[in-house]
Amino acid sequence: MAVEIAFFGLLVVSAIVAMVVRRLHLPYTIALVIAGLLLGALRPEGEGWDAFYSIHLEPELLFAIFLPALLYEASLHIDLSDLSANWKTITLLAVPGVLLGAGVCGVTTWFGLSAAEIPLPLVAALMFGALICATDPIAVISMLGDLGVSKRLRT
Repeated sequence: MAVEIAFFGLLVVSAIVAMVVRRLHLPYTIALVIAGLLLGALRPEGEGWDAFYSIHLEPELLFAIFLPALLYEASLHIDLSDLSANWKTITLLAVPGVLLGAGVCGVTTWFGLSAAEIPLPLVAALMFGALICATDPIAVISMLGDLGVSKRLRT
C-alpha cells in the first residue's frame, strides 16, 4: 500500500509542477528536473517517506517499455518530406553541434576531474562527453513545440 501512495504522491507533485509552470510560462521538463532535485535534496525523514524514496526505475523497464513508446510517438509526428527537404541544413547544424558539445563536455569533465585530482585519460573524458552530450530528441521536439518555433526548425 505504501508504494501506491508514493506513486500517487509523485503524480500529485507532477500535477503541481504542471500548474506552476503554466502560470510562470516555464518549460515543463526543466521544472520537473528541478522538482526532482529538490525532492532528492530535501529527503524528509519520517514514516511514509521510506516508500517514496524506495521507488527505482530499472533500466530494463526504461529500455523495454518507456523508450520504445516515446520514440514511436515522436516518429509518428515527423513529416518525412520535410525531413528529406531539409536534410542538408539538418546535417550542417547537427553534426558540428554534437561534435562541439561532446568536445566541450569531455574537456570540461577532464579539467574538472584533474582539478579534483581524479585521474582520467582525455580519451575517456571525451567518450563520456559523447555519451552525455547526445540530446534527448523527444524532449527537444516537445520543448520546441511548446515554445512555438517554426515547423522547419522542429524538423
